Amino acid sequence: MSFEGRYQKLCPNGHYEEQDVYMETSRCEICSEKWEKSNLIDDTNNPGEGFDESMVPTKAPKDLPLKQSFGLFLADWKAKHFK
Repeated sequence: MSFEGRYQKLCPNGHYEEQDVYMETSRCEICSEKWEKSNLIDDTNNPGEGFDESMVPTKAPKDLPLKQSFGLFLADWKAKHFK
């Protein structure tokens, strides 16, 4: 059995990203800053094991591209309206 997982990444400017464990980068793709926080999520046997909810920003940074900004808005709206 092979390992399956992903990383949660957060840069100092508040940009959040999830990356496949085998495609990890050392810098934010939006602002090129080094990642400030990194967390490994193990999806091998129990998908989402180790997910850290506190790393997910609740507000989009001002320089976030529209597509990612809308994704954060949608996630926040769903959390408020579908409990």
